[in-house]
Amino acid sequence: MRLTFTRICLALALASCSGRPAAPPEPRRTNDTARAKELMRAVQSAWRDAETLSVEMEESYAGHPERDRKRLLLKRPDRVRWDDPPEGKESNHYVFDGRNGWGFFDGKNSYTKHPGEAAWTDYDAGPLVSLFFQMDPDEILEESMMADEVAIRHDLLGEELCEIIRWKCPGLARNGEAELWIDSTSRPRRFYLAQTPYGMDPTDGQIKPFPQGRDSPRFFKTVDYVAIERSKPLSDDLFAFTPPPDAENKGADLLAAGTLAPVFEAVRLDGQVVRLSEFRGRPVLLNFWSAG
Repeated sequence: MRLTFTRICLALALASCSGRPAAPPEPRRTNDTARAKELMRAVQSAWRDAETLSVEMEESYAGHPERDRKRLLLKRPDRVRWDDPPEGKESNHYVFDGRNGWGFFDGKNSYTKHPGEAAWTDYDAGPLVSLFFQMDPDEILEESMMADEVAIRHDLLGEELCEIIRWKCPGLARNGEAELWIDSTSRPRRFYLAQTPYGMDPTDGQIKPFPQGRDSPRFFKTVDYVAIERSKPLSDDLFAFTPPPDAENKGADLLAAGTLAPVFEAVRLDGQVVRLSEFRGRPVLLNFWSAG
């Protein structure tokens, strides 16, 4: 199973959350890829003998002070479970059982099925999935994250001095950066990202990142790893899902390769209506974006 980073562009440095003065930032170095890989391999080494990984997270967004609780469960060789939030009547779940990915909501008689591969990216939890399943850091940095610039800096997070991997990404979302904070025990502590949203340019109908400038929209997200527990007993039942007989499949199977796209229309930023039928015979890129 190939678990990769979403190629969405990422984010600005994050100040320390401690009330103490932050450690003075080191001069930015633009060729710290070797050190970044060394830090990632140290994390992988600490987890190499762990059968499972249980991660409790708190997620927040710029402009939204609420902190959302989420949980990530991983089990070798390739099992994944994501709970958002970990419990509650409105909890959203995703599991990969080794053959299929399943998405379902508590209290709703519906689900989505993703045959053959994990419908999962490291966008939500940072690089923990790829690191736990021992993806080579060369692949993480150079292919999955599409990094064209990597830098290392140091800063305080609470009482902990962290080494921070910071990278730029020239993928689908440009002019963005991401950060992974790692403490002195090789424990990931925080993932931070920003991206420039995309929209349709009314002058030519092309999907482009919003122009950069003072008023350019930016999306910022912080994931704090509150607790990481290795080799916690996790039942295989946590990574399985059997649809109830009368449950509705919300349509992931309908999007299989070769399936005729359904007819739909959308409104551009200039108010003009665009219909899919107008592009028959031409390649069409659909970009779905949300700030949560």
